[in-house]
Amino acid sequence: MTISKQAIEEVRQLAHKRRKLADEAETVLRSMERMAAEEAHSPSDTANIVSGQNDLNGVDYPLVAKPKASKSTLDQIRESLDDFADREFSVSDIEHALTERGRSFPRKSARPRIAMLLRKLEKKGTIERTFRATGPIPHRFRVRPPENDGRLGN
Repeated sequence: MTISKQAIEEVRQLAHKRRKLADEAETVLRSMERMAAEEAHSPSDTANIVSGQNDLNGVDYPLVAKPKASKSTLDQIRESLDDFADREFSVSDIEHALTERGRSFPRKSARPRIAMLLRKLEKKGTIERTFRATGPIPHRFRVRPPENDGRLGN
């Protein structure tokens, strides 16, 4: 069975059109969800949308506001350090704390990224390494206590 280049190109163009249509539908859906959250719809508006009386073809879709920027991984690590204020932790402990807080990692493993950010926090003096890794035993860290400059009070 031979497949012509023309057939491949036609399927490629069809896939591109479908992706574009799906993107447009997602844009409309996000816009509708945002508008629904901002104002309550009257029952007649909902009935028109459900019955299909509102034709969305040929409509210029409003620009959808960008979602609020989520916190960076470094900010989330800083927040999770409060959980480890009085004990040691490792990269896997931080990974577990972040997933418990709802952080998802799209890549296979987030540990290399977390380890890099922990080294950055170590250089800044936020945390300190209490054990250097040897073999399968990971680095251990702890939150560096705030330095007291000898003054009492504020």
